Amino acid sequence: MTEAAESREAQRRPNGTEVRHMWDCGRPNPALRGAGFPVLDDVRHSLIFAGERQAGAYNHHSKLTRHRGMFHAMWSNHPHGEDGPGQRVLYSHSSDGVRWSSSVELFPPMQPPRPNGENGLVLTAWRWVKYEGRLFATAMCNENIGFENPDGSEIVPQRDAGHRFLARRFFDGFCREIGENGPICPPILPMGDKVPPPAPAFVSLYSDDEEAMRLGRRVREEMCRPENTPSWNPPGISLPRGVDTLRLCEPTVYRARCGEYVMLLRDGEFSHRLYASFSDDGRRWSSAVPTDIPDSPSLSTTVALPNGSVLLVGNMVASDFDNAAEVRHYLRDPLVIAVSSDGSMFERAYALRCGTQQWRTPREEVRGRNGGAQYPSCVVENGILHVQYSMGKEDIWMSSVALACLGPDGGGSLNERGTGVRSQGP
Repeated sequence: MTEAAESREAQRRPNGTEVRHMWDCGRPNPALRGAGFPVLDDVRHSLIFAGERQAGAYNHHSKLTRHRGMFHAMWSNHPHGEDGPGQRVLYSHSSDGVRWSSSVELFPPMQPPRPNGENGLVLTAWRWVKYEGRLFATAMCNENIGFENPDGSEIVPQRDAGHRFLARRFFDGFCREIGENGPICPPILPMGDKVPPPAPAFVSLYSDDEEAMRLGRRVREEMCRPENTPSWNPPGISLPRGVDTLRLCEPTVYRARCGEYVMLLRDGEFSHRLYASFSDDGRRWSSAVPTDIPDSPSLSTTVALPNGSVLLVGNMVASDFDNAAEVRHYLRDPLVIAVSSDGSMFERAYALRCGTQQWRTPREEVRGRNGGAQYPSCVVENGILHVQYSMGKEDIWMSSVALACLGPDGGGSLNERGTGVRSQGP
């Protein structure tokens, strides 16, 4: 690992755009274990779900929460691969984070599964919402309608070099109340007024009772509160555009010690940087600027702690920025935790989970899988950080580590002022 100062790029991109300095953790080296960051040893790794052909070898989009003494986990599941028509959402719970219940179908598929690249209805694990002391799981619903170019101005039926982004039509999501040991009512269809296309054999599995629909809309309103601004695209909030890029996605939001809201976003154009947008109220956001925070690219998430510190969890493993010859994903190994004392600068980083998935279902049979631990979702309780993630998009795991291990020299004061809260909601 080079000295932190050496990780600072020339503070402009090749096109002249100024780069905001937010990373003092040193330059990652993907050739080294842990990308050269200190590897955390005192970590508990617990398997939640092992993907396989019959139940679905593609498992991703982890979502974790803690409610009334129980861990609740959900994730997207499909037999053929990422975001294929007929994708559904599975669920498991645990009292201790070690022994997990057998998975159950939380949100049934809207249609029979079909291969990736075909059009059709898709459900994705979205958010946990706490409303009036009750816990609700939510799923996002969209229809794949083709592939679009970077600015979204043109859609074609098949993916090609100029149209590599999945084109989607989004509908209002679904929600379902969760009790101590799992779902306690049918899914509510839908949470709003945009109803997906008819699929009678599968829509019949969902409740369209008017009282349930009203509850679903109240849950959706709770999601839209500024303090509950989530990872993924917030409902009712348009993502800020980058000052020099056409496409940003997968935001995570936290409130810095100074009171300012910070949104970090993934760049879909492979600069291998995170972008940052800022807001005083969590509603009106500045144009997003490139930072020197490295990115695989992959989804990252943040945790704001009561003492003003912020944790950034993701695959911050890119060793080079703005390299036109590197239009690719890094391996998403390891899963990294970066620490900021105030939310403005990340000063140190650690490798939480190293290694890549040894797939039981061959990779070529399931589209979209790569690398190791990725797409984290976090909960902090009693001084412990719990992180759910997918391993190579096949298995679902949770890793737990004491906040004290993330302090300076592995023994700092992150835990001095009690437990933390997730920035992206309950």
